[in-house]
Amino acid sequence: MNSLSADDYASFPLTLFDQLFERTTFLTGWLVEGTIDTDALATALAGVTKKWRMLSGRLESLQDEDNRWWNGADRRILLLPKDVLSFLVNSVRAELRGSSEGSNAAEVTTGDILVAWVLKTVYSQGTSPKSIIYCSNLASFRTVLAEDDPSILQYPHNAFVPLPYPSLTVAQLNSTSLPELSRTFALSRSALAISHVSSSYDAVVSATAFPASPDVHENMVVSNVSASRILESDWSAVGAVRTVCGYRYQLTPNELLMTNTVYIAGRLDDGSVVLDVSLNKARIDLLAKEVLTLKAAGEQVGSEMT
Repeated sequence: MNSLSADDYASFPLTLFDQLFERTTFLTGWLVEGTIDTDALATALAGVTKKWRMLSGRLESLQDEDNRWWNGADRRILLLPKDVLSFLVNSVRAELRGSSEGSNAAEVTTGDILVAWVLKTVYSQGTSPKSIIYCSNLASFRTVLAEDDPSILQYPHNAFVPLPYPSLTVAQLNSTSLPELSRTFALSRSALAISHVSSSYDAVVSATAFPASPDVHENMVVSNVSASRILESDWSAVGAVRTVCGYRYQLTPNELLMTNTVYIAGRLDDGSVVLDVSLNKARIDLLAKEVLTLKAAGEQVGSEMT
């Protein structure tokens, strides 16, 4: 494997981790300002799909009313402004530094805090306290395997499993502070090991299903692709002035879209974080309201410091 280049991996057969999505196609799109040179774009895409056959396919736009949603869910894009995100992250880290385990505050990432905040917010109301929740936060395991074979870092196909988060009741989520839950998620993230990859592989050997726990009442799927910087893709070569936003949805044979999902798409050029969510209306409203609450709290703190 060490002698192979990134191009060589394009012809590799897909693995069991890819078969999880064999009946689902995830589409990523960009909303850009400007007039796109469609001929130039078509030529560029043809070159990419010729080299990377796994990216080829026929894409078409679907209207929302043509798709079916589970349990009254809907899809929305929420923006977390830069100042709101900074206030949220700084507040959590300040509390962690003041705790008995303050030395670990730096190990809690913005991603840990965002996932904990989303989970606490959407389950703060409307769900039975006895309900058991599992957050399936998908993470790449390339770095885990790279300890034995660094070339795996160039592997382009699916190589992710859910982080080993604990299952929690809604009552536990509500009684655990945001800083403490963020720290719990950070510890779970750092604990990802080859044993988790092996157990995930074993779990799907005899079944084709999206990574989820069968032993809980609800699964929430989170995908944080901020590190890939997808929203920072430069489309200026085909006429775009700037990227306004991004979006993602999926196509399935029965047009039934997966819900109770949160896709952390990354940051826009103004520093805002894009949250692409598929949730029921009540949970979308809870998130939107909490963004406004954080914004007001941040402005209040700012005014008190001036």
